[in-house]
Amino acid sequence: MAERYLRTYGPEEGVNSLAVRSAGFVPTEGRPSPELAVETASAYGVDLSSHRSKAVTTELLDWSDVVFVMDVDNYHRLRNHDRDVLDRTYFLNALNDGGRFEVDDPYRGDSRAYGDAYADIAGAVDRLLDILEDRD
Repeated sequence: MAERYLRTYGPEEGVNSLAVRSAGFVPTEGRPSPELAVETASAYGVDLSSHRSKAVTTELLDWSDVVFVMDVDNYHRLRNHDRDVLDRTYFLNALNDGGRFEVDDPYRGDSRAYGDAYADIAGAVDRLLDILEDRD
């Protein structure tokens, strides 16, 4: 959601020069987004129907200037995978003013779980876009 949201709304906010990739720690690549994920994202104007999962790789991390994680579990997995990336790793939800730095993983949850997670993600990415727009 964060990647597609940024790709969808970045250009509208004048942020055109970002290269963005999404990856996770489930080793099975090519999994489609769950139906509730696709439905919830569409309410934000984001199309996840063609999204397929990708695994975190050392090459992807080496390519990345900044890495955002959703929760502490992802942070620990990242630390175990490649400690060198930690100095450029941030919790996405820390950009929101709500005091929570984690985005709860909605996987296997209901529509409310997806709605809550995607509201956090959209708010954080909107804040990131504001920061990037102010830098230009």
